[in-house]
Order: sequence, then C-alpha cells, then structure tokens
Amino acid sequence: EYKAFGINMDGGFAEYVVIPAEAVRQGNVVPVDMSGAMTFEKAAIIEPLSCVFNGFEKAGIKPCDTVLIIGAGPIGILHGMLAKMAGASKVMITDLNEQRLNMCKKAEPEFLTYAGDNLKEFVMEQTEGKGVQVCITACPSAKAQSDSLELLAMNGRVNFFGGLPAGSAKAEIDTNLVHYRQLILTGSARSSLTQYRKCLKLVQSGILDVSPVISDLYSLEQYEEAFAAAKTGSNLKNIFVF
Repeated sequence: EYKAFGINMDGGFAEYVVIPAEAVRQGNVVPVDMSGAMTFEKAAIIEPLSCVFNGFEKAGIKPCDTVLIIGAGPIGILHGMLAKMAGASKVMITDLNEQRLNMCKKAEPEFLTYAGDNLKEFVMEQTEGKGVQVCITACPSAKAQSDSLELLAMNGRVNFFGGLPAGSAKAEIDTNLVHYRQLILTGSARSSLTQYRKCLKLVQSGILDVSPVISDLYSLEQYEEAFAAAKTGSNLKNIFVF
C-alpha cells in the first residue's frame, strides 16, 4: 500500500509533519549525519537520487560501457553521475533544451551533450557505429522510448525511467530489434529503503557530489518564484529552506 508525503499524503511543503507509526517501525525514518560536507540541501536530493539509483541498478552499467541519457534535467544529470561513478567510458546526454545541456556541462565537463535533429548519427559517431550499451530515457516521451532501441548495441539495455503522462500516445516497440540484437528492456519507479540508504552513504562520504543539481534555494514565501523557475526549466533543483 503505497503512501508518500506530497503524493497521496499532505505534507510535501510543510515545515513539520507527523510521521505515521508504521513508517517508523518499518525503517522509513533515516538519521542523517550532518558533519563534514553534508547539508540539508544535499539531504533533500537523496530521495530523487535513490530513484535514479534504482534505474541504475536495473540497467546494470559496468566499467567501459557507453551510456546515453535522453533528458538533461536534474534526473538525467544524476543518471550521468552514477554512470561515471560506475566507470562508463562515455556518457552522452541529449535534450531539446540547450540551456539544460549547458548546465550538464557545468555539472560534469566530461559529459558529451547533443541537441540536434540527428541523434542516431551522433551516437554512431561516438560509438564507431556500434550503438550504446545502455540508454536511459529520463523524460516523459513515447518517441524517446521507441527511438532508444535503434541506438542500442548488441546485448544493449534500456531503462524506461521517465513515465508517460496519462492519456498520452503509447510507445511503439520494434520487437525485431529486441529479438535480433538481444536487447534487455527495463523499467523502474520509486526506490527501496536499501537503495535510499546506499545513496545516503554515497553523498555523506563525498563519493557523489550532488550539489551541481541544486540551482536555487527559496523560502516558502517565495513559492511562486520557485514554481515558475521549475515550470520554465530554466534551472535544475529548486529547494525550499525553512
């Protein structure tokens, strides 16, 4: 029975909330060590990072893999960071929003970014015509999901991370590509408590620096400004500070 603050329970933007007893009993409350470089702002990123980590584990990224991420928002950047941490030889990120791609390069200069109309040509140039081992669709696009299969190498894996809006067109899948290239298609949603705790360790230890995805801090009274910035996609993560 899925329950979450800010989704189907009130409390997403509250300074204080009452934690249900069952959540405490089953380990949903996690202590955060605020010593060292840890901050409350970084702690706020751990939940979305853990969801990204779920997709990362499903995709099985290994050292020397080439990885393509479709979607250059904060989620896409976090996917790229985990791919680099796992030893990917190339991490490519594509998006329609060139401003977002510029932010990707600031977050990690080694990311290869692309915003043109011929993504397949770009991918094949970067992979010597083989395609990528892993593609992650970090965007709500049926076309991206369909097109991703053509960008995969033999034995490639794709993770459909971004869900499609209700009522939108369904993605068409070429099952011959799946068959002849022996592709693995995965999906991921949310995260487990174990994945959350692993991500907390990655951030607390300094192995993974999530600060590049934090664009601005707002007081709750600045909510209109914060929502406007999120809606236009002019920055990455917007965080309320109490």
